[in-house]
Amino acid sequence: MLSFWYVALRLSGSWMEIQTAMLNQFGFIALGFTILAYVPYWYAIIRDGQRPEKATWLVWISVDAVIAGAMFVQGAIAYLLIAYLLGSGSICMYALIWGESGWTREDKIVLAGAGLALILWLTASANAAIVLSLIAIEVGTIPTIHRLWLNPDAEPRVSWWMFLVGGAGAGALQPL
Repeated sequence: MLSFWYVALRLSGSWMEIQTAMLNQFGFIALGFTILAYVPYWYAIIRDGQRPEKATWLVWISVDAVIAGAMFVQGAIAYLLIAYLLGSGSICMYALIWGESGWTREDKIVLAGAGLALILWLTASANAAIVLSLIAIEVGTIPTIHRLWLNPDAEPRVSWWMFLVGGAGAGALQPL
């Protein structure tokens, strides 16, 4: 890996270009962790009959889709977001079709809160939109956190550790 950076620096002679090459390589590593995080999650669904919280995954895929749409309109896209769209989308579809039937009171409150944040997101300034999308994601996480509080073994831990590594790795790569 270092030899690649040396060649990039030697050919370009620019620190900015070598820094970009390093970020791209680490970004793909973060992407790999994120994609692989869905494997044990799907394994738990297929093998153990795990039932993901449909409200959580519906909120996550909705926010990801809105952000992806906004990025696409601006002519940009994040690779990590594509992984989230495909992975979260597939789990959301499973949860909606084969998950628990009906909606709990908590699900309805979470969906209403996240929906309100998304509506405000579409009408707000860019900075407010970022804050509101983060709020929508956090509100959407409540059913899963509640379930994990009651039953810590309800979700595959290895998936969540891989999501953490992938997300933290991608976050650490953002320019200051």
